[in-house]
Amino acid sequence: MNRVVIAEDEGLLVEMLTELFAEEGFVVTAFGTADEAWRHLKAQQSPPDLLFTDVKMPGRMDGLELADAFSALWPAIPVVISSGHVHSAEHSHRQTSFLAKPWSLDALSKVCRNVRASAS
Repeated sequence: MNRVVIAEDEGLLVEMLTELFAEEGFVVTAFGTADEAWRHLKAQQSPPDLLFTDVKMPGRMDGLELADAFSALWPAIPVVISSGHVHSAEHSHRQTSFLAKPWSLDALSKVCRNVRASAS
């Protein structure tokens, strides 16, 4: 079973993301800040199969910093960055996808399927 870590501070989006990822076969762990997500990730024995992060969140670390730190430790693990404020050209690791807000459920489902397919 694929695992995803979500860093998103909007409660309704967390609920929607959790439901959609679960429907796509992911075990979801969600955090309201990038700081909380990073503490969790560093404490794990192995990385998740996907990191999904918003950019602007409360706390010391934002989603781009989280994605950078995550990719530095686990460069082969996909990262999805979602934002209404940042464009994909501003952040480009090999395993990074960008979803501009507002995104569609179809676009998010496609990302889930692509991650599952690449993990197989």
